[in-house]
Parts: sequence; structure tokens; C-alpha cells
Amino acid sequence: MSLIGKLLGRHAGDPYAEGIALFEAGRFAEAAERLRGATSRQRGTGAGSLAAFYRRQALTGEGRRLLREGRAAAAIPFLSEAAAEWDRFPDLLCLLGLSQALAGAWGDALATAGQALRCNPDYIEARLLEAAALARLGRPRDAAASLDKLCESGRRVDHALIDEFARPEGYDAATLPSQLEEWLTRLADGPIPDADMASAIALCRAGRWEDGVAGLRQLCVQRPHWPDYRVKLAAALFQTDRNDEALTEVDCALALNPRYGTAATLKALVLADQGRFVEARAVMQAHPPQPATGGNPHEALFAAYLAAVLALLTGCCEEALRVLAAYDDLTLTFPRGELARAAAEDLLGRETNAAQRLAALVAAWPADADYAHLHACQLMRGGDLAAAERALGRWPAWEGDVTDHRPLLLAAQLAVARGRRPAAPEVASEPDVALALRYLALRAQAQRGEWAQVETQVALLWRDGWRTERVALLYLSALAARGDGGSLSADWTAPTVVPESALTQLIWLLNSAGRVEEALEVCRRHRILHGEDLRWHWLWPPFWLAPVRRWIG
Repeated sequence: MSLIGKLLGRHAGDPYAEGIALFEAGRFAEAAERLRGATSRQRGTGAGSLAAFYRRQALTGEGRRLLREGRAAAAIPFLSEAAAEWDRFPDLLCLLGLSQALAGAWGDALATAGQALRCNPDYIEARLLEAAALARLGRPRDAAASLDKLCESGRRVDHALIDEFARPEGYDAATLPSQLEEWLTRLADGPIPDADMASAIALCRAGRWEDGVAGLRQLCVQRPHWPDYRVKLAAALFQTDRNDEALTEVDCALALNPRYGTAATLKALVLADQGRFVEARAVMQAHPPQPATGGNPHEALFAAYLAAVLALLTGCCEEALRVLAAYDDLTLTFPRGELARAAAEDLLGRETNAAQRLAALVAAWPADADYAHLHACQLMRGGDLAAAERALGRWPAWEGDVTDHRPLLLAAQLAVARGRRPAAPEVASEPDVALALRYLALRAQAQRGEWAQVETQVALLWRDGWRTERVALLYLSALAARGDGGSLSADWTAPTVVPESALTQLIWLLNSAGRVEEALEVCRRHRILHGEDLRWHWLWPPFWLAPVRRWIG
């Protein structure tokens, strides 16, 4: 069952849930109708935003289906409705323009192609659509100029159509190709692939990385001045942990096109993966995301996310909020970006704002265990144990999933916070979980005054390197509870640690100084023993960067 399918049992009879069920069944037109009502009824809420997202997908899906069936005129109303509301999505605009052209509405197709090209001037399909419309409208000179611009885009992007229409001497009214409209019909069936590039990428996605990388290298040899091939090779090298080679390739791409935003973002990502956060942040500052001035909006959004994460990890939380400020509803469109906003607010001491963002994420994505966990931790930190317990009771249920121990740890933390003994189930297969439960059991013993047992066990924790302020306090409290200071040996020294109140600044300082391994070790200890404190998630680089490999896979 899909992720959304797991949610529907709670929303029977709700147009929002029914619309998503229809969407999953491929009944796009019906889904769009149901989600249209849900969007207007719930506008401004998390569920309403999520309904809008699926409504756009349903409208686009129905438009594509009708186009593939050769029913371009029938596709126009669906795509027009979507384009009217999401007018910064060049793919959607180009799809609408294509349906208008194939339905014979060439003037409308030309206007829509122009709108798509304002979003992305190097959008090859939109440029072809523009040329075909101009030719059909009796403007051959303008059509020739449009094809010249299509070929000029080949200096910045790679696309099979560029080879198809390449003409060194350029085009004029007499040399316009005759197959422009034929190509539009072929585009209606889907994007035109580059066979060699598609083959190399397919090998990578199938896990045959060495073969895929070899194919991409060969393409770079054949076309050494095409930066897009270099970037794709760099991405494949990044996925196989060959970061130094990836940096070499991405630097070559930037040398060919210094304004290539995708290359700059990938370079920053590779540097971040190496723990070189300050250098990565400098790259992003030199190539800031430009969501309002064209280009791929999804790439701009990811670039903004990466820039925000790098700012968070180096202590520039206000900067993190600024780079994400251009995006209205990240809860819907990119929840991980909204989580970065929540982290920035929290690290700045604006706990109420952070709590509101986390609550909205849980409401919009109730089947996501990450958001459920962070929200429950925030409630516990705020002292609202009853709300935390209710949140734990709503934990997303995954059939057969025994790998997520976070509910177990939260239940144990709640028990200790209420002065009760935590349950001690068998979790020996997870050393970190067993260690966290062992620490919680010591806290419960301390609450009951069982100091002799606490002293022995906490001394072992300290000896094994689990030196945090809370462990030190537990250790000293156990020693003091004996009431026999004279039993201390002459060479005994009090345990000393950096106070937790100063650790955020320490981690930022270490990250900025390039001493990332030290920062990771500080954060690791606290994530395991005191995982209910959100700071240790916000300051843990893999929390932000690990999902990226899946996103660009």
C-alpha cells in the first residue's frame, strides 16, 4: 500500500481523501474535481495545501493522458486550469502550449510558449513550440530566430533536439525545417531522450555505477565543451562517494559556464558532504538561488534548501530564514525546507514559531514518522506531557516495521518525566537504543533514591566516554548522596564538561573552523543519550544531507 493509502482510513467520506484515492487509482479527472472542492474548503490549512498539490498533479496527469490519446482539445481545459494557478511551472506551461498547438490554437500556443520561456529561457521544448507557432502564423523570420536561440541554448544545456536542429550557418526564412509540427506530435508522447545519455543514467539508476560512470566519461570526451555532461558525471561520482573526482568535474563545468547554477549547487553539496561547510556556503552565496527570475523552480528550491542548511550548520540562522523566505508554502511543496525554517526559529530561541511549524507539518503529513518524532520531542521539551503522549498515540503505524525505536524511547522518556519506571523491552540488537534506555533507567533509579546502583552504572558511562552535563550531574549527585565526602581518594577530580547551554555555539565554532569530526562527536553523544532535545537533530549534518542522495538518485 502506498504512503497516502495508509492514511485514507481516517478520512472516509472526506473529499480530500476521496480525491487522493481517485488520484492513486489513475482517475485523474474525477480526482481533480474532488480536490477542487477540498482545496477551496480547506484553503490556508495544511490539508488544503496538500489537496492543492494533488489537484495540480491530477490536472496535469489528465492533460498528459488526453494528449497521448491524440485528444489535444480535450486536454486544454485541464492544463489551463492548472497553468492559471501555477504559472511559474515551465513544464506545465509548455504542456498547455503543446495541447493548444495540436488543437490548432496557434496564437494561444505562441503566448503560452513565451510564458514558459520567461520562466526558463533555455527550455528546449518551449523554444521549439515557439518556432513552430511562429512559422504556422506566417512569421518565418521570427521562427528562424527562435530556432537559432534553440541552438544557442546548446552552449548551456544538453538536449537531443539541439543535435536535431543544429545548423552552423543558422536559419533564415528559406531554410526553416519542414518537420517542426511533426516534432510537436512526437513531444505529445513524452520527452525526447538522448539515447547515450539516457543509457548511461539508466545504468546508474540500476546500480551499475561503474558502467554508468564510464558512459558519462565517454560523453564528456566526445563533447568536452558541454557542461551538462560534466555535471551529470559529477553527480554520479558523488553518489559513489568519489567526491574529489566529482569536484574536478563540477569545476570544469563551472569553467565552461560560470553562471551554471546546477553546477554550483552540486559543488556546494559535494563540499558539504566532505564537511567543508564554510566553503560550501561561500559557493552558494556566490550563486544564490533565483526563484523569481526564471530557470527550473525545483532546482531553485533545492538550492535554497541547501543554502539554508549550510547557514544553520555554521550559526547563521537568520540567513537560513532569508533564503527560504521567497517560498510561501513549504509545508506543501517541500516539507523538508519547512523543517529547516523550524530549526532556524528554534535555534534562534523562537520556540513558539518552531512549534507552530512542526504542528503544521504533522497535520499535513500524518504518516511521516520523522515529523511525528520531532513534534513529540518539542512537546516534551515544552513540558506538555499530555500532548506528547497523545502525539505518541498517533504514531504512524507501519505493518511489520520493527526498525523504528523512536516511539519506544519517547515512551520511556515520558515515563521518567512522570516519575515512573520505564519499560525495558528487548532491544539488544540496537546498541545505541539500549544505551539510551540504560541512561533513562538510571534517571528513574535516581528519582527513587537508589543511589548505590546509580553510582556504579553512571561511573561506567563516564568511563566509556559518555560525558555530558546531565551524566556528570547524575554522577555527582550519586556521590553526594552517600554523604561521605571523605571516601573520595586524594587524587579524585570532579568531572568537567562544557555546559549544554554553550554546546550550540561550540558546534557552530567547530564547524566553521573545519573541525567537523569534533562537532559530530559532541552531537552524536547527545543525540543518543538526550535525543528528545531538538538541537541534536538540527545540528547533525546527516539529518539534513543524507536524504539528498535519494532525491538526486
